[in-house]
Amino acid sequence: MKAEMFYIVRLFDSCDSWRCECAHFLFLVPFLHTQPSVLIVSYIESGKAAAQFGFYQKAEWKPDDSMIAVATANGYILLFDVLGGGEEKYLYEPVYPKGSPRVKVTPGYKEEQCAPALSLEMKKPVDLEAPINSLQTLQEDLLVCTADGYLHVLHWDGLGSNGRKAICLTTIPFSLDLQSARGGPSLDLEGVYIRCMEYCLTLDGLAVVLSDGRLGFITPLSSSITADQLQGVWAADVMDGTCVAVNNKYRLMTFGCA
Repeated sequence: MKAEMFYIVRLFDSCDSWRCECAHFLFLVPFLHTQPSVLIVSYIESGKAAAQFGFYQKAEWKPDDSMIAVATANGYILLFDVLGGGEEKYLYEPVYPKGSPRVKVTPGYKEEQCAPALSLEMKKPVDLEAPINSLQTLQEDLLVCTADGYLHVLHWDGLGSNGRKAICLTTIPFSLDLQSARGGPSLDLEGVYIRCMEYCLTLDGLAVVLSDGRLGFITPLSSSITADQLQGVWAADVMDGTCVAVNNKYRLMTFGCA
């Protein structure tokens, strides 16, 4: 099987020339408008690992940019630490002509355009044993939806028994409004899974599209995400949902339908 790989690429404003301080990392990709993009680091799986994990499908950054989560075709979550380059602070550095007005007028501008020297280190992979449909990053947790109807809560820094929870969608009560969600009847969700989701920070919940086309919003009753602390509301008479996006500024959810 072909080895799988992914890249971290940095975009820069245009400049006159480039100085590469680590020549063995040098790899230029085509220009995008006026900003050249340059490869910072790549990670290549071995053929054996690629056969085990499957090809890479989705990726999410940890909010503090210290880690990356990658979902694979065979139901694995791969977590990578993003590490600094040690003594080499920058991988690429733009070189501007003497007296460049942009560098003079904007303090720190040149430093901001430098590409950091980074490396990737993979942690122990997590096998969720089902195809992964969607993943969403929170501050300290990673939420992963699988095709067997589960919502997995993975802690970025602790993936042992205390750092992983699996919540079955059938255990979450849904209703037409939040006031009656706990006492009202639940949806018949047997065999249904979350096709895609987006977390809305200002609404403190997940906007979801179910595999049967229904649309919902799942919110925790407390600061932690557990099976007995989630409730949901759904949009009545909608059966053809396909995608979702959220707007945190205006506290809005937008759903696409077939």
